[in-house]
Parts: sequence; structure tokens; C-alpha cells
Amino acid sequence: MAPPSRDARNDAACATQRSWIIRCGRHALPRRVGTARALDVVLTGRVLDASAALVAGIVCRVVPRAALAREALALGRRLARLDPTFVQAARRAVRGALDVDLASGIWLERRLALGLERRRR
Repeated sequence: MAPPSRDARNDAACATQRSWIIRCGRHALPRRVGTARALDVVLTGRVLDASAALVAGIVCRVVPRAALAREALALGRRLARLDPTFVQAARRAVRGALDVDLASGIWLERRLALGLERRRR
């Protein structure tokens, strides 16, 4: 989740290596960037720099190398301050939305929100 530096390179395309399934997260890539873009990256063997990874949707932001450690630590501190129950519910809602229709996704969000509300009391 930490942002890459501007000069980072992402070897998302490793189709020529035997360890490609384990090393490259093929399950997550199409979910993040779509099937067409994932196949393009995987099959062409392109190595993406940080800017291209940002455009492709593989990363959410890019920071200068000089700020990388500071930004990563700040993100870690921000996440560490969050209520773990909220984090778990948010992750379940986001990940659950991938596999269900809109009505089921809304139902899941409401159920998780009610669970959070009950815990606050």
C-alpha cells in the first residue's frame, strides 16, 4: 500500500518466468486494472515505471524518492491510528463488493455498519 518512488519500476509482467503466478499476483492485477490492461502488461513483458503504473491504476500515488520513507511511515502511522474493527469492516466491504451485485453490496455495507454501531455502544 505504500506509494512507489517516481523512479521505481514495476515488473508486473513476468510471463516468461516459471514463478509468475506466485511472484506477480495475477489474481489481483485484473481486479485492479481490468482484464485488457492486465493482459497487456502480463503478455507483453513490459516493465512499468512508477508513472506508467499510476496511469494504469496499479498504484494510487507516486512520491519523490527523497520523500518515500517519510510518506510510507506517515501512511503507516495514519493506518495504525484507525480502529482495527473499522479497518476489518472496510476491507470486507470493499473486497465483498467485487463479487456481488449492487443490492448485495449495499446489504453487506449496512450489515457491517450496524455491527460497527453495536460495538460503539
